[in-house]
Amino acid sequence: MQASSYFHIPELGRQDAKKLKKELDKIPGVRSVAVSVATGRVAVDYDTTATDKLRLQRAIADMGYGALLISNEERRT
Repeated sequence: MQASSYFHIPELGRQDAKKLKKELDKIPGVRSVAVSVATGRVAVDYDTTATDKLRLQRAIADMGYGALLISNEERRT
């Protein structure tokens, strides 16, 4: 089953965005990664049989970033 998770990373720079996308794309089950430097948001589409939102959040933290998981309601604003 496919799912999407959204994260907010304050003060995200262009080089940070490239690093995040590259590293998240390596995680088994990740289908796509979109990073917006302007909003500091990261969207990840993934296969739930291979990974989950908490693993993604841990991977972001392991890269040295504090990522807040955004709920669907917050994502719309």
